[in-house]
Amino acid sequence: MDDSHWLPSNLTLRPQSIPLICFAHAGGGTAMFHAWARQFSPPIQVVPVCLPGREHRFSHPPFRRLEDLMAVLEPVLQREIGRPAWFFGHSLGGLLAYESAVRCQPTSTLGLIISSCPAPSTLPRNRQLSLLPDAPLMRTLVADYGYTGSDSETPHESEMMQAMLTTIRADLELFESYRPQRHPLLDACLLSVGGADDRSVPRHDLEAWRLVTRGTFQCRLFPGGHFYLKQGNRSLLPFLENAILRQSTP
Repeated sequence: MDDSHWLPSNLTLRPQSIPLICFAHAGGGTAMFHAWARQFSPPIQVVPVCLPGREHRFSHPPFRRLEDLMAVLEPVLQREIGRPAWFFGHSLGGLLAYESAVRCQPTSTLGLIISSCPAPSTLPRNRQLSLLPDAPLMRTLVADYGYTGSDSETPHESEMMQAMLTTIRADLELFESYRPQRHPLLDACLLSVGGADDRSVPRHDLEAWRLVTRGTFQCRLFPGGHFYLKQGNRSLLPFLENAILRQSTP
């Protein structure tokens, strides 16, 4: 598979910048993270990761197993980033951020931010949304998660979301088939954040992320549900920026 499309085509890391490598939710793209890039102060450089099956990679078949995805992505990150970085992931993206951080330590992982994603020890084992027919799947995503598709879409009735169902289903299968490995503990700061009203990922599941690191750990809830970060939380990015800059200063 061509590995030149994972990261922005115009990516040039600024001298002394702190890369923040970002992974979206199931079916999600990079639009939100491009908006973030304009809001963080200059030391932080947002690097969105675009998975196959969406945006400019819409014609590329999506991965259905995390191990297969990481086998291709890890060398891309190691080669293209080439310096210590932070990793951020929302929902499914949280697992991808964690697996990337584990594989890139000890030389390239400064910190990890997990958003609305259960820790490996608390992952649900009895939900298989990927097997639902289209209509029940969409109803469940909207009812249980407040899902509205990618950042530029109208709600779930849109034709674009219908076209994205193959990718969403593949992403859900990737999440549901994930089995935690016996990774070494991270030696990095870990922030676990989520929505106070998110019934799908309660605080207990977020707190359990402390078990994967020897570094500092903090859990913080923000107003909103599973997609709290799309609900106008003005305090989220300042909180992340302060934490990244504080933990990245020698």
